[in-house]
Amino acid sequence: MTDSAPSPVPVAPAISDDLAALLDLDPADRLQAEMLMAAAHSPEVRAALGVLRQRLGTFPVSPPQGQPAQEVWICALLLFAPELAAWHAGRSVDPAITAATLADFGRQFRLHRTTYGVFGLETWSWLTFHCGGGLFQLGRLHFLLRPLTADEPRPAGADTGDWVLDVHIPPIGSLLPPSVDDAFRQAAAFFPEHFPGQPVDLTVCYSWLLDPYLSQHLPGSNMALFQQSFERYGPDEPRQGDALYFVFRIRGQVDLDRLPRDTSLQRLVLDRIAAGGVWQACYGWRALRSSAARPGR
Repeated sequence: MTDSAPSPVPVAPAISDDLAALLDLDPADRLQAEMLMAAAHSPEVRAALGVLRQRLGTFPVSPPQGQPAQEVWICALLLFAPELAAWHAGRSVDPAITAATLADFGRQFRLHRTTYGVFGLETWSWLTFHCGGGLFQLGRLHFLLRPLTADEPRPAGADTGDWVLDVHIPPIGSLLPPSVDDAFRQAAAFFPEHFPGQPVDLTVCYSWLLDPYLSQHLPGSNMALFQQSFERYGPDEPRQGDALYFVFRIRGQVDLDRLPRDTSLQRLVLDRIAAGGVWQACYGWRALRSSAARPGR
């Protein structure tokens, strides 16, 4: 190139500053994502974007079918995020709730880096529930509005098709009981206001944190108190990998002797495995409102 050659025309970033802030994207993840966005108009990305548009407002109970590449879903999710934010606004969702909910995008990118040391979005399928229009962060917890399905365990008195709130625990600090109770109070007010056509008075949770072994060995802890606020139902299922991932952010085979033992939870997880035990994921239900009756009563 000679000195007289014209300067390159600046190209607008694929992710605006406002969107990067709304999604809480770290600069490194934003840069890598923008590099991917150069292929954002590929047929695969257009198809994935179309799937997200079709699912919005349908309260899906499972991720999209098919196996497009992770990179395709990264592009589609980032392209769709402004449409999701606009859909929230159309339902008069508090912008602070929208911001808290969509900040999970950036969090999931960071968790991928923590786990694998590189850019990526292993948990892209989780973010498709946000894009379905039924998942919101209200205070300390995530609540996913969805119908009960025929192929899952159900609390006594609950029927297939009944609306429930699926409770999830974002990694944003301790499970202080006042914060948990406040999240349920927010949910009890939020969903009837914004989704009156989907009446709900029951919350469910499926998590290794509901394994009774935890509360038996860490009695009085915030996690034990969270667990004890739910009534268990259905079969327990072995989920050793869940305990290792959510406590240590690791996947696959690993030398357990090299993992940190700095906290009581880390020690408990590792000691149980070393003794030949297997962490279980358990089902639990809790009334959305403290005065609500138990299903079937």
